[in-house]
Amino acid sequence: MLEQTLKQINQNQERINQARPLDQTRVKNLKEYFKIGLTYSSNAIEGNTLTEAETKVVIEDGITIGGKPLKDHLEAIGHARAFDYIWWLAQKIDITEADIKELHQICFQPKDGAAAGQYRQIEVVITGSQHNDKLPRYQEVPSCMQEFVKALPEKREKLHPVEYAATIHKDFIFIHPFEDGNGRTARLIMNHALLSRGYPPVIIPVAFKHEYNQALENSRTNYKAFSKYIAEQVLQAQHDYIRLLHLP
Repeated sequence: MLEQTLKQINQNQERINQARPLDQTRVKNLKEYFKIGLTYSSNAIEGNTLTEAETKVVIEDGITIGGKPLKDHLEAIGHARAFDYIWWLAQKIDITEADIKELHQICFQPKDGAAAGQYRQIEVVITGSQHNDKLPRYQEVPSCMQEFVKALPEKREKLHPVEYAATIHKDFIFIHPFEDGNGRTARLIMNHALLSRGYPPVIIPVAFKHEYNQALENSRTNYKAFSKYIAEQVLQAQHDYIRLLHLP
């Protein structure tokens, strides 16, 4: 099943690549489309109450939404800035430990500057997971992250780009290096991996939050489970990309 999905992804990517290079207006429009969609969905998965339309207004117009928490506005602004950062960072395929810390700091500085960009100093629990005993102790996080980054080139060489993106998301979550914001950071670095190889970013639909979390949980015992799920989402992202650009 994964192999068949990757075959479809390869075919779609050929269509996308043939339409390149795009003019700057189209690039800007695509960037804004994916930035709003990803910011809304990634925050909503974590409990943010802003709708997609409200997220757009907050990001593009700087207008606050009556009755919505300040925290939700700051999360939208922070995530949008983090997306801009990975868009710029995607000029290179490598991502460093410093890049990841910077990404987390950009995303969460408006909410909690003291913790942003700093590895956790406490033990954490992934809600709903049966594998919290496998999370590294906070003292082990720095060495785990060093190994995580060190292993990236070999994984990138061995795996299909979509499998690679899913794998680094999964591996990052299994370290859970920050006190908060690990899910959003994982989705951002996954999308950096996709963007840097020419693929459109993945937006996890909020309605499929359970399926997404379950695929992550299942990947503890079936390492391809999450790759299959993300491949399906990449396929959908490609369809959106092709539709938006009216590609033949």
